[in-house]
Amino acid sequence: MDTTGLHHFVGFLSSAFFLTTADIFKFKNINDAVVFQCNDNKYSMFLQKAFQSQDIRLQTVDIGPNTTYEMPQTNLKIGMVINTSCNSWETIFFEANKIKNRFSWILQTEELSLVVNSLSQYPIEINSDITIMSKNGNTYLLHEIFNMGLKGGRLVVRNIGHWDSSLHIKVQRRSDLSGVVLDYVVVVTENLENETFQHFVEHSGSGRFEVDNVHKFKSFTMLSYIRDMYNFRYRLIRTNSWGYVRNGSFEGLVGILQRSGADVGGSAIFVRADRARAVDYVAETWQFKPQFVLRQPKYPGGFYSIYTGPLSKTVWYCVIGLLFLIALIMVLALKQKIILAHCDEEDNPNTLTFLFIFSAVSQQGISINRSSNSVKIIVFVTFLFTLTLYQYYTATVVSTLLREPPRVIKTLKDLLHSNFEAGAEDVLYNKDYFKHTTDPIARQLYKKKIVTSTHRSYLSPDDGMALVKRGGFAYLVDTCAAYNRMRKTFTETEICDTQEVALYPPQSMGAVVRKGLPYKEHFAYGIRKLYECGLMRRLQSVWDAPRPPCVRTPDASALSVRLAEFSTALVLLLAGMAAAIVILIGEIFVFRFNKRRHHKTYDSIRIRKMYGCVRTPDASALSVRLAEFSTALVLLMVGMATAIVILIGEIIVFRFNKRSFRI
Repeated sequence: MDTTGLHHFVGFLSSAFFLTTADIFKFKNINDAVVFQCNDNKYSMFLQKAFQSQDIRLQTVDIGPNTTYEMPQTNLKIGMVINTSCNSWETIFFEANKIKNRFSWILQTEELSLVVNSLSQYPIEINSDITIMSKNGNTYLLHEIFNMGLKGGRLVVRNIGHWDSSLHIKVQRRSDLSGVVLDYVVVVTENLENETFQHFVEHSGSGRFEVDNVHKFKSFTMLSYIRDMYNFRYRLIRTNSWGYVRNGSFEGLVGILQRSGADVGGSAIFVRADRARAVDYVAETWQFKPQFVLRQPKYPGGFYSIYTGPLSKTVWYCVIGLLFLIALIMVLALKQKIILAHCDEEDNPNTLTFLFIFSAVSQQGISINRSSNSVKIIVFVTFLFTLTLYQYYTATVVSTLLREPPRVIKTLKDLLHSNFEAGAEDVLYNKDYFKHTTDPIARQLYKKKIVTSTHRSYLSPDDGMALVKRGGFAYLVDTCAAYNRMRKTFTETEICDTQEVALYPPQSMGAVVRKGLPYKEHFAYGIRKLYECGLMRRLQSVWDAPRPPCVRTPDASALSVRLAEFSTALVLLLAGMAAAIVILIGEIFVFRFNKRRHHKTYDSIRIRKMYGCVRTPDASALSVRLAEFSTALVLLMVGMATAIVILIGEIIVFRFNKRSFRI
């Protein structure tokens, strides 16, 4: 080994430059570095071993007149060391600086002013990591350099520490942007009247709830706090869309940021993978919760369910079948002649049985004069059964009118199969969701209730919540807008009846900036600082109206029966009256027809007497033919057959009883 070279290497290991460089890299947690040198490169191996002893992987590159170096493609922070005494150092720096915010530079120089003058020609942004080492005796002075602005800003050079056998460095945040101007793009979909766009955005008082349906005022207020933290200014750019793909490219807020038409998104947007390829998400802000808001129906099956609901279908069938069975047994019992009393022959068993069953069900008495014990037992058991049934039924009907409405619509599927109408807030993200969703229930709901062949139910929040208040309507809206309108326009009972059905889980919203913006970390740190200080929670408490509390107080209207709830009984009454009127009209027509026919018969006789052709009644004309008497004969034969069967049965019973008595 060359003894002279070895002495040079040992001197390098003990030199302040090597120790300063290694200490800076360890302070910044950098484990990979590249050293550019313009002297003899035969001691590169010794140099790499020296840095390896400090747990830093090193690559050495010799700078020559035609040196080209391919910068490493990695997401790791890489340290770059370059000696400004080399002739081609600016070329290497310019090529490497095209890759923004990936390298931590250490520039060694003897003349600080010359290096600063050279660097002023390059776009050194505020997030650049460039340290200049200038020797002052046995001490190295450390300076950092960056530019405040985006284009033609002020170049800042400031001392951050020194090295004198140990590193003394002070981290200074670049928080004062000295009034740099950033472009905010804000989404406003409303038509502004009697005010400018800037006045509309900047003067967002508490009365602006009527138009804050996409958190734009919350986002702008948050960005205003960050502006005050970093001392910069803004220009406002207006757009009417958050950014959706149209003809292969983004439009709206995302499109403007992608084309560098603005620097910062003044409105928070949904976190989506396709947008992340066009803009940079800085931090999550808050969640967006669009839900179907509706009033739960008090009677899900309609008002007639008040009267049919107390009993299930199976119980109804059993009750009706049992009443038919009781009626059949009663008819058979009443038709037995041997149990008839002296004055019972005038009663029709069928009519008497019908009246008996109806009076028992409606708890109205009817007298049946029978000395038979079996009839008495039937009457007693029937009234006992109907009394129990009547008490349970009426109590259930009353409790149905007074109790809280059951929560029957809990999911999208329940809403889809209900008789509710549905609508959505007239904003782009709702239309985009229904256009691209793969949820089969959401697609069916959209085609069946929101956008059909006959109507499109896209409504403003005021109109949509008015329909929700009326009942029978479900409205898709952000809960912030819905709760505020509920608090202002709904009664306490209507608030308690309100139910939310989620269309999809709450979506995260994030603040965005354009790709490559050097102030991205400023906004990320600022939002986290607002969370830490509680200002984000305060913004949510101011702008996000909470759900109005359900306070149930005694209400006279809750104890009264409305006409709609009594409509089923009225319908039955009107139907009965209509049927009676129709039958009455029919009877009148039949009566008049028979009367007119009778008059025509005697008029024809009088006319025939005048003209000598008179048909006088004879025996054949006044006699009833067999065909005309056939119905009566059939009834007589049926009655005789029935009487014979009953007589035989009574004779058998009588003889059986007589024989039993003799025994």
